[in-house]
Amino acid sequence: MTAYHIAQVNIGRIKAPLEDPVMKGFVARLDEINALADTSPGFVWRLQSPAGNATYLRPYDDDRILINMSAWETIDALKQYVYYSAHAELLRQRHDWFEKFAGAYATRRQADFSRFVRQS
Repeated sequence: MTAYHIAQVNIGRIKAPLEDPVMKGFVARLDEINALADTSPGFVWRLQSPAGNATYLRPYDDDRILINMSAWETIDALKQYVYYSAHAELLRQRHDWFEKFAGAYATRRQADFSRFVRQS
């Protein structure tokens, strides 16, 4: 086991509420893609609610902003999952479901995820 892990955070604003037909293709594949991450080489952890995904967590005031976060053993392991697995199909379709952010964005201290992290 390595002393450090690679953390990745995605923040995006969806084009419509998750229940909207526009989001159907995205929502339909969430369980599949999350399960793929969970079993991918180098995967360590991902942010999730008791339902098993982070889609319904809302750390920001805007309900259409989604966030996900995961930890990986290496950059190469993350790269393999993101660009060379079924996840890449959804990545290519992201413009169907997510708006382009107008400016820069970052995870801020005010977005407290501690309540979602299990203590070992």
